[in-house]
Amino acid sequence: MKLKLLRTFVLLVAFFIAKAGQAHDFYMSLYKLNYMPQEQSLYITIKVFTDDYEQALLNKYGQNLFLIKPENLALKDSLIQDYALSTLSLKIEGEAREIRFVGWEVDEIDAMTTWVYLEVPNTQLFKELEVRCTNLLAEFQTQKNTFFIDNGLADKALMLDRGETSGKVVLNE
Repeated sequence: MKLKLLRTFVLLVAFFIAKAGQAHDFYMSLYKLNYMPQEQSLYITIKVFTDDYEQALLNKYGQNLFLIKPENLALKDSLIQDYALSTLSLKIEGEAREIRFVGWEVDEIDAMTTWVYLEVPNTQLFKELEVRCTNLLAEFQTQKNTFFIDNGLADKALMLDRGETSGKVVLNE
């Protein structure tokens, strides 16, 4: 387990030091799931390479969009919402939950990065979370989707890929 977390850390460091304009030779998306008890919501933040997301939108919808350009925003919102929600599903305590699209943005400092924001409203404190994720798996053979899950009492990491698109974490107090 510690080796897997070390491997994840190394990949994350590489992900964060990637420079704009350089091609990347690894494919990773980061999912941060934070439970906010005062709002009774699970907030999901997705960090992806902008060009990878553009490729996914082209492949799935036939739309060649440049996310960094401030044009066709309604179309971009619609396609990103559909893509994000179609590639992620969650079960909390064994119950399938609705995920809502909040928005997205290209990082102001690093245009190589796009952020997507989702929410699972009306959520109580949970210990068990099941994730199914196919984000960018159709586009890239080596795509990894890494999840950092925090229920306010404990946190865990989970890595999914083409060979394992679903996983479950149990968060102990």
